[in-house]
Amino acid sequence: MTSSTPLAAYRITPGEGNIRTLPLGDSLIGLKRWQFQGERAERPTEFGAEWTGDRKGREAEFASDYPGAPVFSRRLADRLGDQLEKAGRLVPVRVAGTAADDYVLYVV
Repeated sequence: MTSSTPLAAYRITPGEGNIRTLPLGDSLIGLKRWQFQGERAERPTEFGAEWTGDRKGREAEFASDYPGAPVFSRRLADRLGDQLEKAGRLVPVRVAGTAADDYVLYVV
């Protein structure tokens, strides 16, 4: 008989406070289409986003505003990437006024 440790599930959410998030807007449609239709739809290779929230607020490291599409800063992706990529992949998020790879979307 083997003993097993209970599994835990966590949901990452942005912290409270005066933060800015990155909604994916219309680029989220391509992700949903690919998730629902599989190979019949083109797999997204990048996403577009714009900051929302108070311009005086800080830009979030976990910048998602939609739980089905987690957006991570490059700093977080570098720290968690090996673990995350066991189940999915990190896709670039293009944000006006930032470096091309400052944020990524985690796609499972």
